[in-house]
Amino acid sequence: MSDIFEDNKPRNRLWDKIKKDPTPVIGIAGLVGVVGYSLFHFTKRDKDLKPSVYVIQTRVFAQGMVVGALTLGLIYHMYQTFREPKLIAQLPPTISVIEPKNIERNKKE
Repeated sequence: MSDIFEDNKPRNRLWDKIKKDPTPVIGIAGLVGVVGYSLFHFTKRDKDLKPSVYVIQTRVFAQGMVVGALTLGLIYHMYQTFREPKLIAQLPPTISVIEPKNIERNKKE
């Protein structure tokens, strides 16, 4: 009877979601890394650099981490989709392109 409740624990559900899609974990790790790096090196920054400029540079770096995480997630999902042949069979058929010379020939007929 304890097995029924083991599967429904929040920790197990969170772990299953992480296994299914690791992109949010990568994004959160990037956020923690950028904020930690920023706080650690705030006192070691160049004294000519205003704090507002330092915060703006940190924000831009954090946004770059978000774009990187999204890109990695996209690549991961594309890899998962095209890795399995059964999923490729489910994709819609491609549309064939008619070349201009074929159009002219079809008009003459």
